[in-house]
Amino acid sequence: MTTVYGVQFSPFVRKVLLVLQVKGVPYSNPQVNPMDPPKDFERVSPLGKIPAFEDDKVLLADSAVICDYLEQRYPENPLCPSDLVERARVKWLEKYADTEVVSALGPIFFERVLKPLVLQQMPDEEKISNIMSQSIPSIFDYLNNQLHGKKKFLHGNELTIADIATTTHFINLSYSKIEVDATKWPNLASYLKQMTELPLFKSFIESDQLLYAE
Repeated sequence: MTTVYGVQFSPFVRKVLLVLQVKGVPYSNPQVNPMDPPKDFERVSPLGKIPAFEDDKVLLADSAVICDYLEQRYPENPLCPSDLVERARVKWLEKYADTEVVSALGPIFFERVLKPLVLQQMPDEEKISNIMSQSIPSIFDYLNNQLHGKKKFLHGNELTIADIATTTHFINLSYSKIEVDATKWPNLASYLKQMTELPLFKSFIESDQLLYAE
């Protein structure tokens, strides 16, 4: 059985689960809190991070590596173009989401959601305000510019790993009660509305809501 260790609220865990869903691969998802991992967790995640992945062939512990492995092992319903240049473009956008986007949106999610929910602490609204004014504009500008014209997705008209990697972070931003300003970033706002209405993402958002309610 393919196993993904980690909590679905993690955008990187959700990213892997979304890819498995696209590929039609059955999986189990043991809930692992990286701040309180089980005793043998380093067997699958030497750095103690989530997601960690295990199947009948490999143990992996990085979302980009896991998703690339799944793309190669399960080529049906591809999430990356076969063309060299187009593939490089998609992988760059995935990397941008995994580094730049999360560097700004991740701390907001921590402050607005995880702090009150897990740590029973009030969010640092000044920190959030600083991120919104200093880090967010350039990132949103870049993504908005990538969505110029009539492109349906970040890369052409087919869903790719770039869309999954990007949208998963914005799902968490929406849980932080922050929406993309459509007057400043119309392409990005329209794109995210379209993405979150796709059955693939919508089902995960609905299951997230059930977890919140527990």
